[in-house]
Amino acid sequence: MNKYIEKKAVAFICVLTLTISCSIVLPGCSEKNKYTFDGVPEEFTVCLENALDALKESGAASVPFSYFPNEELKSAREGANGNLISYTIDSAQKINDNLYAYEVTMELAETPGEKDVYYKFVGNIDGEILYIGNPNWVPESIGENYESEDFQNPIGENTLSSGAVIFE
Repeated sequence: MNKYIEKKAVAFICVLTLTISCSIVLPGCSEKNKYTFDGVPEEFTVCLENALDALKESGAASVPFSYFPNEELKSAREGANGNLISYTIDSAQKINDNLYAYEVTMELAETPGEKDVYYKFVGNIDGEILYIGNPNWVPESIGENYESEDFQNPIGENTLSSGAVIFE
């Protein structure tokens, strides 16, 4: 009878350990896709999360997830420091099958403690899902039903044309 109790105790401890381990590990696995929006494909939102998380680290870290209308803007981003402190993706809307707009509340390093809402975009550009950081950078090839005037950002961000070079 003693061995029976020991086996039960060992089995109970194993199940308990497995349960505790899963409760610690599994939430971390789903952390990357903490935002979902009806009618928005998951890969578009995950791309946005990846780009914004990378922007916390550095400009260069965000480049693989991002679209740039020219090499000068891409080079400027590669040399930039991370300027994002925190973000929350508030909402998403479909513009067309290849372009989604997101309202993102962001706290920037330039204005710590202040949070502003920015429009950010994710598009399917030539078969690749990419983050588009500026309303003026949406390529014409995916711009059906899109008007940049409908998506105004604070701090004059919309004044940056596709030919502008930014130094941070």
